[in-house]
Amino acid sequence: MLKRLSSKLIAIFALMFLGLTATTISSYIASDTQKQHLIFTELVSEVKLLTERAAYITENISDLAYTNSQLFKEKLEQEEGNIKIFVDKVDYILSAFRTRQLQKDNKIIKLKFRGEFLEILNSSLINTDLSWNSAKEHIFYLNNINNINDIKNYQLKRDNFKKINKDMIKNSDYLVKICMEESEKKRVISNAIQITSIIVALIIFFLMMILITESFYKPILEIKTVFTSMANGQIDQKFTRKQNDEFGELYGNFNKFIENLNFIFALEDQIISKNQIDSILIYISENIKYFIPFTKIGIVYSDDNNVVYMREVKNGEIIKSELEDSLKKYREITVEGNKIVVPMVANEAYIGYTFLDLEHGADVKTAHLNFLELIKGETAIAFYKSILFKNLLSIVTEALAKMAEKRDPETGYHLIRMSTYSQIIANKLRENGRYTETIDQEFIENIKITAPMHDIGKVAIPDNILLKPGKLTDDEFEIMKTHAQIGGEVLEGIDNKFKRYNINYFKMAADIANGHQEKYDGKGYPKGIKGESIPLSARITALADVFDALTSKRPYKEAFSLEKSYDIIKKSYGSHFEPKIVDAFFDAIEEIESVYEKYKEV
Repeated sequence: MLKRLSSKLIAIFALMFLGLTATTISSYIASDTQKQHLIFTELVSEVKLLTERAAYITENISDLAYTNSQLFKEKLEQEEGNIKIFVDKVDYILSAFRTRQLQKDNKIIKLKFRGEFLEILNSSLINTDLSWNSAKEHIFYLNNINNINDIKNYQLKRDNFKKINKDMIKNSDYLVKICMEESEKKRVISNAIQITSIIVALIIFFLMMILITESFYKPILEIKTVFTSMANGQIDQKFTRKQNDEFGELYGNFNKFIENLNFIFALEDQIISKNQIDSILIYISENIKYFIPFTKIGIVYSDDNNVVYMREVKNGEIIKSELEDSLKKYREITVEGNKIVVPMVANEAYIGYTFLDLEHGADVKTAHLNFLELIKGETAIAFYKSILFKNLLSIVTEALAKMAEKRDPETGYHLIRMSTYSQIIANKLRENGRYTETIDQEFIENIKITAPMHDIGKVAIPDNILLKPGKLTDDEFEIMKTHAQIGGEVLEGIDNKFKRYNINYFKMAADIANGHQEKYDGKGYPKGIKGESIPLSARITALADVFDALTSKRPYKEAFSLEKSYDIIKKSYGSHFEPKIVDAFFDAIEEIESVYEKYKEV
């Protein structure tokens, strides 16, 4: 099959050459055949004419032999030269018949006869040669004056010559006849060949038109149509072609270009629609596989405290770790073995770098580097925005939390401990297979950032109640309980403002502020909701907050021991706290106690 355009072009040229060659050969055969037989007919006719002339002169001279020997002699002297010329010409022509080669107009012409005609011709030429040799002998005899002395024999020779001359002329007529018949046959065959050549040429022409239409015109028309659509704004156009030819390769490369372009556009959409590092990283890992074969993809960056983090995608999930080394700076895309490192620079700030580990045995290709060079700007902006917002959230959260903390200075490391406890519990829940559809790496990170804002509403509580060293009255406690709703409303207001920009960082903070005082059995405040109606982040933070309150000194009490605190939490199993969360708390008890020892009040 002609799959490649180059093969089709060769086929087209071959068909054109074949048609041209067939037409040329047929025309040549026709012309050459007609020329050959025309020459032969002319030669045979010339032989006949020369023979007749020689015979005519000989007969006229020989007539004088009976009446006037002197006049015979004179006439012979006059015509002897002509007779010799005629005889020599006939000898030459008959010799040309035998050798199939004739000199005419200073050119050597080869006579080409084949097949049945050649056999008939050869037989006739033998008879012609015999007749001519006999006729020539008689011409020389009758034109010799010495032979008239034997008039009786001379007369006999003259009568034989007339008979031989008739046979010679008859044989020449036969040669002309068979030559004309053969010439007609050749003409018919030649015409048939030419007609066949024309038909073949027409068939070849139509085949060429079909081939050109299917292989060239239609693809070019499709290219025109697609490009016209693209010029009108439809940039998601693609080509389809089953043939594995150059247009197929062109279409494939164009489609890949469109896919690259759409990927970049989609990445730009992610910059606008997504604000989480993890979602962007997962999106890139899921969509870049078509362009680059890799086994691992990740990002290395630092936060506002210069802590270096590495995020990697594993089985569709984000694995986060802290690096002890400082953030390494790359100035350009770098290849380290089968690893490609792409620096991220946005707004003239070095953010960090992304990396890809290629599949085992896969070579780093120029196409890989070109594609990464193409998307590195968009990737850098996407991560820059995400990391910037993450750090802004951390900064704002820390500022708001510290503002509330200033109203309650005796809490000390409370915010650090309770936010870390919350993160540990959330992580353990995920490890235990609980709430995996909700708890991902972003949830775990965000709960640590947003948990410190749980008591932000306390800024609205009067000092005489907030800082009262003893037990609050019922009325005072009612006022104190409003801090949850106040904090929730403040953070909901912030969240609503940020929603306009598709940023939802403060949603979890508002949930925690509103719900950290709710109880699993519905006996909490401010709304008295229960069970899973309480946001998961608030249910986790509630346990972390209570545990830290139990183990910390407050104006109205001393710090409880760990054992006593554990007993209180166990007694609240299923009432104040969700059982799954309590289980996760005790499953992570070693990590909990490590944080307690590190940040406990001295």
